Amino acid sequence: MKKTSISYKTLTFVLLFTLPLMAMTCDDDMIEIETFVYDESGIPNYAMLTTVTYETFNGSVVGKGWRQTDTMLINEQGQETSFQWSSDYDGPADLYFSRDSLFMFVYEKERNLLKASGYDYSQQKNLVQSPLVSYMQLLSVTEWQMKTVERIFRHGAMNIYVVNTYQPMTEHELNAHWLGFKAGED
Repeated sequence: MKKTSISYKTLTFVLLFTLPLMAMTCDDDMIEIETFVYDESGIPNYAMLTTVTYETFNGSVVGKGWRQTDTMLINEQGQETSFQWSSDYDGPADLYFSRDSLFMFVYEKERNLLKASGYDYSQQKNLVQSPLVSYMQLLSVTEWQMKTVERIFRHGAMNIYVVNTYQPMTEHELNAHWLGFKAGED
């Protein structure tokens, strides 16, 4: 029997080019990271939540218009999955926080509606409490992005929660919202 030897350079070459290919073909479903854990009330809690201080909230959120750019459903396993708004419910909504009021620019089936109400911010769990939102928790806030967990509707006995991503509006976009949305109620 003849011995076949592979040189060190050949082996290195093969490994350098095949390992990245093997990693790229790895099935994404094989890697499951639970990012949310539901508590006894059925509210998803983010595993790595960090405090958004009053200073950060007032300096980065208040006084800006926030355009909703993405929505991900939080499934029963606590993972984010794709989500599409449908005509079954109102949404999405853009936001504006003044010092004491929350304004929602809601895209409804028949019209664009402006809703407003007071709000309180609690940095203990990053919660925005207002009659306009049944549940809103800030996950992260930067100058260019805000992420929230929101309850968008109830389906039977189950609350449906999503992660919404917002980006700051330009002054022109915000002015167009103020002009293009009619004040109203539910």
